[in-house]
Amino acid sequence: MWVGFTGLLSVETLEKAGFSPMNPVRKVLSSDMFKSYIEGMVEAHQMTYINELKRNAYFFNFLANLINDYSLQSGDSEKINCDYQYSLYAKEVYDYVMHNFFKVDLQISNIADYIGISRNYLFLCFKKKYQISPKQFLISVRMKNASSMLANEYLTISEIAYKVGYSDEATFSKQFKKYFNISPASFRKNLNLKTKINFINSV
Repeated sequence: MWVGFTGLLSVETLEKAGFSPMNPVRKVLSSDMFKSYIEGMVEAHQMTYINELKRNAYFFNFLANLINDYSLQSGDSEKINCDYQYSLYAKEVYDYVMHNFFKVDLQISNIADYIGISRNYLFLCFKKKYQISPKQFLISVRMKNASSMLANEYLTISEIAYKVGYSDEATFSKQFKKYFNISPASFRKNLNLKTKINFINSV
């Protein structure tokens, strides 16, 4: 018997259930329970809204019990719960930065307060999930947005600095040069030159 599925968390979920490309098969403590979940999905085959909910319910129970079965066999239930908590907090930080990077007063400590965890714990969660510190991530988001804005000649560098969360042009320019090894003004000049060259070559 088999069930097919996809989704952003499919690989992570299977890993938590003890599967990997190197180990695609493993034993379970009770196969009857998993068989009943698949049979439930098969029985709810008609394409109705109620049956879709039933299939999803059976499927999520199927996955949850696969993970629980693996944690019982491996003794990793604490690690699985810890990894899940890390992942939740890290994603919360990621989303918060993406929606608030332009705020001049945004600090990592503000994000920690918003989520309700310490700054140090926030750092550990985010670094574990994304292999980069929250501060480095905030800078990278600001710099990438700034580099895109520099293509817009109607925005001054000072305006761009403010739009990506810097209160003054000097601080922004210093950070931009540190990140890209080139000043914002030179970046814009080279960008415009490249655009002109591409236009000439296309004529």
